[in-house]
Amino acid sequence: PPCDTAALRALPLERRAAPLLLLSVAQFRPEKDHALQLKAFAALLRRASASAGDTPPPRLLLVLAGAVRHEQDAARLAALAALATSLGLRHATADGRAVRELLGGGAEEAEEAEEAE
Repeated sequence: PPCDTAALRALPLERRAAPLLLLSVAQFRPEKDHALQLKAFAALLRRASASAGDTPPPRLLLVLAGAVRHEQDAARLAALAALATSLGLRHATADGRAVRELLGGGAEEAEEAEEAE
């Protein structure tokens, strides 16, 4: 049967898909080798861009989530930010709430569970 398609016709034909999310959860310790993860991610982005041709490459997002326990870990995190910049990666530092929201919400529920403990 005929139906009203006006709302569908108003949708843009070209929309950016949500980014594909790669998540690494680990304390910022030397043995976790976050630097290698950043270098591998930068190589992946270069390869995806090179092979995309006329098609835009998929949007990829790497999230390194972890604890900073003391000054050495904080210095390690600052060095990772500098490495990300040198690799041409955009980066930002966020707290746990922002990471939970990025991963699909649930920030309020997680905070309530933490408070209940």
